[in-house]
Amino acid sequence: RYLETVITGAKPGDIFVKRNIGNQARHDDESLMATLTFAVEVILPNLYLLVIICGHSGCGAVAASLAASRRETVPGQDPIITIEGFPADSPLNLWLAPLTIFIGSLGLSSTPNEEALPVAVRENIIAQVNSVCETEVIQNAWRRKILPNITVHGWVYDLEIGRIQDLGISRGPGSLPAGKDSA
Repeated sequence: RYLETVITGAKPGDIFVKRNIGNQARHDDESLMATLTFAVEVILPNLYLLVIICGHSGCGAVAASLAASRRETVPGQDPIITIEGFPADSPLNLWLAPLTIFIGSLGLSSTPNEEALPVAVRENIIAQVNSVCETEVIQNAWRRKILPNITVHGWVYDLEIGRIQDLGISRGPGSLPAGKDSA
């Protein structure tokens, strides 16, 4: 929905990008894990690396998950149908099911949509930052100090005003779980 070089002022090629629907950082997503591994282990080991999970206002995947979580079906029960008109086992609904379950857990069912959607977008970004930080790739990078400056950030890009909001949830090497600071 936006060009990262335009909103950050970076030059083409400065930013290594991985996109998906709903900004999900799922550990079962081989494409994400390969992208993180390539960025951390192959092309960026001598650079200052920022991993940025950047959602955007009015995210359609989050909006659909919010709407689905408000339907009569109970999130977490099979089948999860986030996008009506597609079967539960369609790639789209399978991909969005964990997001729908997560959004359903936020307790926003009685919150008006115009208030709930920005909260859901923000909470999704926070959850995905935490998820990236928990990946073996990032944990190993911090532990082995191959990228001592690697940090993971959460941003929301406001499509209406064209501005990035830093959510202030950055995490770095100090985010290793207790007892995991040595190889």
